[in-house]
Amino acid sequence: MDALSLFSGCGGLDLGMEQAGFNVRLAVEQDHDACDSLTANFPDLVVVEDDIWDLIAPADGVDLLLEKGGFNNRPDLLVGGPPCKAFSKSGNWLEWKRMGLDPQATLLQAYTHVLREARPKRFILENVYGLTYRNRATPEGDRGSGLRLSVRGIARGLLWLTSEAAAAVHCWSRAG
Repeated sequence: MDALSLFSGCGGLDLGMEQAGFNVRLAVEQDHDACDSLTANFPDLVVVEDDIWDLIAPADGVDLLLEKGGFNNRPDLLVGGPPCKAFSKSGNWLEWKRMGLDPQATLLQAYTHVLREARPKRFILENVYGLTYRNRATPEGDRGSGLRLSVRGIARGLLWLTSEAAAAVHCWSRAG
């Protein structure tokens, strides 16, 4: 089973996915030092060191990304942990953060864009529990969290797994 990794860091989630039986074929990470670690620890992994938005902005960006990873069909798994600072409750006292205006919050949309375009059979999104909360940027009348709104129409079989270690893993199976 083949996996695509976004916001890969030094490869912690990738290692876990490999131990679970997945073949992580491609990792996207912006940090140079993290990419060096990925390359050293996963010699067969295709590592793309770039800003995710630069990669997926063109109309065929996700297709090109999948091609770089050697995916013949849609991936079996999309895994990643977008930066959590935008959703962490530690900065909730900042008005602009409560308004949903943190620029790093757009990285969640980058993840869901790849999810929508790559159409993996499953996906795992690791982040802090605050990701599930609504903020003032959530459209009026919507009852779901910002994350649930982002994956509306993409995923089914919602499963929330929370950890006492303050992190949360959000895992869904894709429809179809």
